Amino acid sequence: MLSEPVICSANINIIPILDCIAPPFTSKILKYIIESSRELKYIKELLSSSKSFKPIVFTPLLVNGRPLYSRKGNSRFLELKSGTTYNARISFITSNANVSTYIDELMLLTNRFKTPYGEFHVQVTDIEVVHFSYLHLDFDKYFKIRFITPVILTNKLMMPPPLKVHSHKVPERHRLIPTPSYIFNYLIRLWNSFVPDDMRLPKPGSDLWAAYKFGRISDIILTEVDYSIRPETVIYGKTPTGKPKLIRGFTGWITYELLYPKLKPIYSKLLALAKYMGIGRSRSIGFGQVEVYAIK
Repeated sequence: MLSEPVICSANINIIPILDCIAPPFTSKILKYIIESSRELKYIKELLSSSKSFKPIVFTPLLVNGRPLYSRKGNSRFLELKSGTTYNARISFITSNANVSTYIDELMLLTNRFKTPYGEFHVQVTDIEVVHFSYLHLDFDKYFKIRFITPVILTNKLMMPPPLKVHSHKVPERHRLIPTPSYIFNYLIRLWNSFVPDDMRLPKPGSDLWAAYKFGRISDIILTEVDYSIRPETVIYGKTPTGKPKLIRGFTGWITYELLYPKLKPIYSKLLALAKYMGIGRSRSIGFGQVEVYAIK
């Protein structure tokens, strides 16, 4: 039987030595530091994981909680100022047996690093370790999700499992309006991809059908109370031909009311997971980062 997984999450300060121009999506700075390090062996292995759901996520650089990245239509470069403290976070999932090894590696990030984007002081300010069995968002009936960086949810996510073999016949698009079925089908599949069978949701041994049905139920028992959502196209880098590589998703916030309290323990776990590991595609490079709150 697999051991219970844990989430290890570190808050990090990144301080440029000199003024420099950041990459369009600033999570690349921390990602480069880890990929190029000879000492961060185990964390690098998480980055190269072939799992459908990556076990590691980075945020972009943050200033007062606001992520730094370039948007389509804004031709200005992202300039980082010498001596200014920018914040970031790295979170990953591992087994309880290995967590001390990863913490030791995280502490090695407190150092000075040269990158193609400039030279930086890096400081690990705190590390949090949370067992999956303790993941919990304490809310009564209302909760709010704030989508900090663009969330990428494909239209094929809610295709019924027996029809997955035909999914290649449907063009792929990104949803630009969040719906409970897409959010919570994704989160329950993310959860189930890391836990042993007896910890699966919505019940032990659950499969893709159970995740699909839970998504459908979520459209019925969660209702929007308020929202502010906008589509956003961001620049991640350049294509091989030199054109901007564009990624489109949605940002903003939404408040839900839970109409069926019996399922609150499941939503509580999934929302707590989203707080650390995000929602949707490309979480490992900084997309789909969220904050979750209980609303009175």
